[in-house]
Amino acid sequence: MATMISDLRDWIRDHDPHVRAAVELLIAHNDAVWLRREDFVDRFVDDDGHNTVIDFATLAAALEAGTAPGACETEAGVLRLAADLGTDRWGIRQMSDAAVHRVRVAIAVATE
Repeated sequence: MATMISDLRDWIRDHDPHVRAAVELLIAHNDAVWLRREDFVDRFVDDDGHNTVIDFATLAAALEAGTAPGACETEAGVLRLAADLGTDRWGIRQMSDAAVHRVRVAIAVATE
């Protein structure tokens, strides 16, 4: 597990911020629960001998199709958020700083 996390962090070191955020969310959530699940790793984590990567596009498609691994609501929500971040579904990369700030505030308010 520690090797996979280290390898994923190597992959994201120079990657886009939204992908870094998605990977770090999966690492940080519930002691990397998704990265410990064989059914997740077998389908969405690839290791080609040079890089260990998460295929966020395939994950997003599986979530949309309802074929992603089962989970409790919290874990499923984190997985959906990670997929959305990893694929930049919300277009965060193109948002202005002001728009990103408004998104942060909206999420903070939603969790009060």
